[in-house]
Amino acid sequence: MERPEGITEEEWEGLSETEREGLVDAGDEAIEPEVPDAPKVADLPEVPEEPEAPQAAPDDALLAFKPVITDEDLKLEEQVPPELQTKIDELKADFDEGEISLHEYSDARDKINRQIYKHNAAIEEQARNDAQWHKEQLFFLQNRPEYLPGQQSEQVGKIRANALFGALNETVKSLSQDAANAHLSGMQILVMADKIVKEAFGGQATKSPAPTKPPAPLPNHKTLSAVPIAGGNEVESDTFAQIDKLTGAAFEAALERLSPEMRDAYAARA
Repeated sequence: MERPEGITEEEWEGLSETEREGLVDAGDEAIEPEVPDAPKVADLPEVPEEPEAPQAAPDDALLAFKPVITDEDLKLEEQVPPELQTKIDELKADFDEGEISLHEYSDARDKINRQIYKHNAAIEEQARNDAQWHKEQLFFLQNRPEYLPGQQSEQVGKIRANALFGALNETVKSLSQDAANAHLSGMQILVMADKIVKEAFGGQATKSPAPTKPPAPLPNHKTLSAVPIAGGNEVESDTFAQIDKLTGAAFEAALERLSPEMRDAYAARA
């Protein structure tokens, strides 16, 4: 009987025949522990040869957009109109000279303070409406890049985008000046204008839910003042190059379509 590995000669000689048989049988039945396979790395998804173009958001997604307006967007400081400041100064002088009592001074000053509050509340409301309109334009243009020359690869596409943007701007002004649309939000005006422009240019307008009345009055939208986005300096330089080619009324109209920031940048460039 062969001595199993791991047992010394001396230990083997000291075992009985039965003990030796037990050790040999146990060695024959031993099972090697299974070593688990190394975890497999997940297969990476195949990259399509021609990636699909990003899909623009449908009209209902645009209409559901609710811009968040922060204090940073408003950047307002309390203003005191010059005429009210004059009244404050005169009131204080009358009190200092003893011409009016403390009670009369307090009542008059409270009235002036209420006027100042209303004045600043009106400014804040206008600033909030302007910020909302600006963000609505940015979100709209993000999802309708066909209006941005900088997003087009072909010269024909750039020219068409300029024409589309100009038509969109004029349509927005027209819709905004219609009293029947006074209850519509900025995005509702944009979506309506988008449909009108696409139909006029032979494009396909997507269906969307009928506009609903918002809970609060919205700003009077006159022009598209947002800086075209998603194109960066390329959009700006391309837009300026197109304007350089214009003259007369067309040149003035193109400048009017620019935001104040882009207009200043164009003037500095010129």
